[in-house]
Amino acid sequence: MSKKVELEQEPCFVLHRKFYDDDSVWLDCLTNNHGRVSIFARGARRPHSVFGQALIPFQPLLVNASGSGLLRLISVEYVRILPFLTDRRSWVALYVNELIMRLFPREYSCPDLFSLYCDTLEEIAQEDSDFFDAILRRFEIALLDILGYSLIFCVSGDIGGEIVPSNFYTYAIGSGFLSCTSDFLSGVVLSGQSLIDLSNGIVSIGNAYEVRNLMRHIIDYHLDGYALKTRKMLQILVKR
Repeated sequence: MSKKVELEQEPCFVLHRKFYDDDSVWLDCLTNNHGRVSIFARGARRPHSVFGQALIPFQPLLVNASGSGLLRLISVEYVRILPFLTDRRSWVALYVNELIMRLFPREYSCPDLFSLYCDTLEEIAQEDSDFFDAILRRFEIALLDILGYSLIFCVSGDIGGEIVPSNFYTYAIGSGFLSCTSDFLSGVVLSGQSLIDLSNGIVSIGNAYEVRNLMRHIIDYHLDGYALKTRKMLQILVKR
């Protein structure tokens, strides 16, 4: 049986919500001190609900809730109002939410993830172009690191030497980046320069395609066959 959890003025974001009956909402939330938690907001959809319109994604909240496993929402308030994400920005942020829900376990405290999520939302909101690859790749790499699946971009996994900019490398789950001259070829192929850029946190239009394919390959492995719904929508938006 899950132990009882008490959230008191807990920093929180709604990752996903699902309507229940005619007036209530199930919430999948990310909190600072308790990680992912499920919260039930009874009566939240009533016209004069005390929860108002606060239970929406991408807004920083302070919540009071308690319970075992499924928490009951007691009260909620805005920390501050962030700019509402529209168009492609909202789908980029929903992709981030879906990744967290699929990869990060429930009720596992991780303030580092909460901080990463806050920073990523700020970056998405402030991005003044349609190039979100750098934001998403940094988030994916940091999320994998938090989960214990750190990627080492600057060392070849087969010969142990430094990555050579002019060479090409393939990625193999469990082995890392292998030079294309090795006998074991698997995964996706990237230039050495792209790997060096990644080790410095650089994702540009020039290497975006390579890096996107790499991270998709790695993320898909950890998703274990689950197809991300938001990824499909982002692919449609890119083609427009």
